[in-house]
Amino acid sequence: LERWDKEFYRDPLDAPQARLVALGACSQESRHSTSVVFRNAVADPPARCRVFWLDYQGKLVRYKTLDPGETHRQQTFETHPWTFTTVPTRGSLGEPKQRLVVDGS
Repeated sequence: LERWDKEFYRDPLDAPQARLVALGACSQESRHSTSVVFRNAVADPPARCRVFWLDYQGKLVRYKTLDPGETHRQQTFETHPWTFTTVPTRGSLGEPKQRLVVDGS
């Protein structure tokens, strides 16, 4: 899990639900089971992060909150997308949450 350091102008997950489904940003068929390991590697500054699954309608479903350095193994399917955000703290209230991404290469 890496923090997205590039500047971006619009979070694609803020799009209307129908648009997310059209873009494929939702879970598809559940044929090929797999498991993934998520690790919270947010380090500057360390922050808790929330793990979300995108359901079949493109809605975010919160699954887990990870402390800095914590890992979590999750059973899922190859066509099910996941996303992550930092958890706001008292000192960061009012600041935008950071969207976290996984480098799939």
